[in-house]
Amino acid sequence: MKIDEVVNQYIDLRNQVSAKKKEFDTFKRECEMDMKDLELQILEVSNQTGVDSFKTEFGTAYRSTKTYAKMLDPNSRIEYAKRTGDYGLFTNHISKAHAIELLDEGVDPELIGVDIESESVVLFRKS
Repeated sequence: MKIDEVVNQYIDLRNQVSAKKKEFDTFKRECEMDMKDLELQILEVSNQTGVDSFKTEFGTAYRSTKTYAKMLDPNSRIEYAKRTGDYGLFTNHISKAHAIELLDEGVDPELIGVDIESESVVLFRKS
Protein backbone atom coordinates (compact mmCIF):
# COMPACT_ATOMS: atom_id res chain seq x y z
CA MET A 1 0.00 0.00 0.00
CA LYS A 2 1.35 3.37 -1.00
CA ILE A 3 0.18 6.10 1.35
CA ASP A 4 0.26 8.81 -1.29
CA GLU A 5 -2.03 6.78 -3.58
CA VAL A 6 -4.50 6.10 -0.72
CA VAL A 7 -4.54 9.77 0.26
CA ASN A 8 -4.98 10.80 -3.36
CA GLN A 9 -7.81 8.31 -3.89
CA TYR A 10 -9.54 9.37 -0.67
CA ILE A 11 -9.36 13.07 -1.55
CA ASP A 12 -10.57 12.32 -5.08
CA LEU A 13 -13.58 10.41 -3.72
CA ARG A 14 -14.34 13.16 -1.22
CA ASN A 15 -14.22 15.74 -4.01
CA GLN A 16 -16.53 13.62 -6.16
CA VAL A 17 -19.02 13.36 -3.29
CA SER A 18 -18.86 17.13 -2.78
CA ALA A 19 -19.42 17.80 -6.49
CA LYS A 20 -22.35 15.36 -6.67
CA LYS A 21 -23.87 16.93 -3.53
CA LYS A 22 -23.68 20.40 -5.11
CA GLU A 23 -25.22 19.01 -8.30
CA PHE A 24 -28.00 17.34 -6.32
CA ASP A 25 -28.66 20.46 -4.24
CA THR A 26 -29.09 22.50 -7.43
CA PHE A 27 -31.38 19.84 -8.90
CA LYS A 28 -33.40 19.72 -5.66
CA ARG A 29 -33.85 23.52 -5.57
CA GLU A 30 -35.06 23.52 -9.18
CA CYS A 31 -37.50 20.67 -8.52
CA GLU A 32 -38.82 22.34 -5.36
CA MET A 33 -39.49 25.56 -7.31
CA ASP A 34 -41.30 23.59 -10.01
CA MET A 35 -43.30 21.63 -7.41
CA LYS A 36 -44.28 24.88 -5.65
CA ASP A 37 -45.55 26.23 -8.98
CA LEU A 38 -47.60 23.06 -9.52
CA GLU A 39 -49.01 23.33 -5.97
CA LEU A 40 -50.06 26.92 -6.68
CA GLN A 41 -51.74 25.84 -9.93
CA ILE A 42 -53.81 23.21 -8.09
CA LEU A 43 -54.56 25.65 -5.25
CA GLU A 44 -55.85 28.19 -7.79
CA VAL A 45 -58.15 25.59 -9.35
CA SER A 46 -59.28 24.57 -5.86
CA ASN A 47 -60.05 28.19 -4.97
CA GLN A 48 -61.95 28.75 -8.23
CA THR A 49 -63.98 25.55 -8.11
CA GLY A 50 -64.38 25.02 -4.38
CA VAL A 51 -63.10 21.45 -4.80
CA ASP A 52 -60.68 20.38 -2.03
CA SER A 53 -59.43 17.06 -3.45
CA PHE A 54 -58.46 15.90 -6.92
CA LYS A 55 -58.10 12.13 -7.29
CA THR A 56 -56.34 10.89 -10.43
CA GLU A 57 -54.87 7.61 -11.60
CA PHE A 58 -51.42 8.99 -10.62
CA GLY A 59 -52.30 10.11 -7.12
CA THR A 60 -54.37 12.63 -5.21
CA ALA A 61 -53.84 16.35 -4.71
CA TYR A 62 -55.73 17.67 -1.72
CA ARG A 63 -56.10 21.00 0.00
CA SER A 64 -54.97 21.31 3.58
CA THR A 65 -54.53 24.19 6.01
CA LYS A 66 -51.26 24.73 7.87
CA THR A 67 -51.31 27.01 10.90
CA TYR A 68 -48.27 28.72 12.40
CA ALA A 69 -47.82 30.56 15.71
CA LYS A 70 -44.67 32.57 16.38
CA MET A 71 -43.35 34.85 19.08
CA LEU A 72 -43.86 38.55 18.43
CA ASP A 73 -43.42 40.06 21.87
CA PRO A 74 -41.96 37.94 24.69
CA ASN A 75 -42.79 40.56 27.31
CA SER A 76 -46.50 40.51 26.42
CA ARG A 77 -46.50 36.74 26.75
CA ILE A 78 -44.87 36.96 30.17
CA GLU A 79 -47.27 39.66 31.33
CA TYR A 80 -50.23 37.60 30.08
CA ALA A 81 -49.00 34.56 32.03
CA LYS A 82 -48.48 36.60 35.20
CA ARG A 83 -51.89 38.24 34.90
CA THR A 84 -53.84 35.04 34.17
CA GLY A 85 -51.72 32.25 35.66
CA ASP A 86 -51.84 30.55 32.24
CA TYR A 87 -48.33 29.32 31.41
CA GLY A 88 -49.48 27.08 28.53
CA LEU A 89 -47.61 29.21 26.00
CA PHE A 90 -44.24 28.50 27.63
CA THR A 91 -42.39 25.85 25.65
CA ASN A 92 -39.27 25.96 23.52
CA HIS A 93 -41.64 26.98 20.77
CA ILE A 94 -45.03 28.59 20.73
CA SER A 95 -47.73 26.06 21.61
CA LYS A 96 -49.76 26.39 18.43
CA ALA A 97 -52.68 24.39 19.82
CA HIS A 98 -52.91 26.54 22.96
CA ALA A 99 -52.56 29.76 20.98
CA ILE A 100 -55.45 28.64 18.74
CA GLU A 101 -57.53 27.76 21.82
CA LEU A 102 -56.96 31.26 23.18
CA LEU A 103 -57.86 32.79 19.83
CA ASP A 104 -61.05 30.70 19.77
CA GLU A 105 -61.84 32.02 23.26
CA GLY A 106 -61.60 35.58 21.93
CA VAL A 107 -58.17 36.50 23.32
CA ASP A 108 -56.43 39.05 21.08
CA PRO A 109 -53.15 37.43 19.87
CA GLU A 110 -51.34 40.77 20.27
CA LEU A 111 -52.14 40.73 24.00
CA ILE A 112 -50.20 37.48 24.40
CA GLY A 113 -47.38 38.45 22.03
CA VAL A 114 -47.94 35.88 19.28
CA ASP A 115 -48.87 35.95 15.63
CA ILE A 116 -51.15 33.25 14.27
CA GLU A 117 -51.24 32.62 10.53
CA SER A 118 -53.00 30.04 8.39
CA GLU A 119 -52.37 29.21 4.78
CA SER A 120 -54.01 26.86 2.33
CA VAL A 121 -51.63 24.45 0.66
CA VAL A 122 -51.93 21.52 -1.70
CA LEU A 123 -50.40 18.17 -0.77
CA PHE A 124 -49.81 15.14 -2.99
CA ARG A 125 -49.80 11.43 -2.27
CA LYS A 126 -49.31 8.37 -4.45
CA SER A 127 -52.20 6.16 -5.51
